[in-house]
Amino acid sequence: MHFEETIDQISINPYLYPFSDKKKNLRRCVISPQTTLFYRFAGEFVELASFRGNRMNPKELGL
Repeated sequence: MHFEETIDQISINPYLYPFSDKKKNLRRCVISPQTTLFYRFAGEFVELASFRGNRMNPKELGL
């Protein structure tokens, strides 16, 4: 699945992906084995919190 398709899916149904194990206010979407998208939403707006490679240390990102 491509990034644009994932964003379209999230815009239609922001509840589609589960909450992150580390931060309960962020939802986690695995776009590919190498890339994960973290997002949150309030009302009509979806905020992309982090778009990162899975090989990065999450402690360094502050998530």
